[in-house]
Amino acid sequence: MRVRMRLFGVAVLFAMTAGGTAGALAQGSGDPEIVREIRDFVRNVYLTDRLDTVRAIRRTYADPMRSYWGRRNVRLRAVVSDKISYFRRWPDRQFRLVDKTLAISQNRREPDVYRVTFEYAFRNHRPGHTAEGFGETELLLEDFDGRWIILAESGRVIQRY
Repeated sequence: MRVRMRLFGVAVLFAMTAGGTAGALAQGSGDPEIVREIRDFVRNVYLTDRLDTVRAIRRTYADPMRSYWGRRNVRLRAVVSDKISYFRRWPDRQFRLVDKTLAISQNRREPDVYRVTFEYAFRNHRPGHTAEGFGETELLLEDFDGRWIILAESGRVIQRY
């Protein structure tokens, strides 16, 4: 069991470089361990192929999702179906976190919930087609017994080339 210090009623926001340095952007201080954990989750789980199995999706996404790409209260089976379809459509996927774009804010009413936004570069390929550019993602993450659960997910493509 992890013990963490919390600031109740004070939103804490961090900017994070891909190298891992954090700086407080809002009043208050945050838990550097949380920042590191979220950064590692984004880099080493979310932006990799570690979520491309049904088991991994079920373990990482909430049921139901509060919000999934503009839809509210989406059942996990719909998320699994959508993710697997995307992975089949784009079998070769590469994502890279853009430096200094990771922002983390703690939810005032739910201290184990964090809003996380970041930009990333992407290159998706399938035979006959390649999509490249930059995107932006917003996640709502909950610390659930030492693992991160995605409660909400949205984003957009910023630029294609």
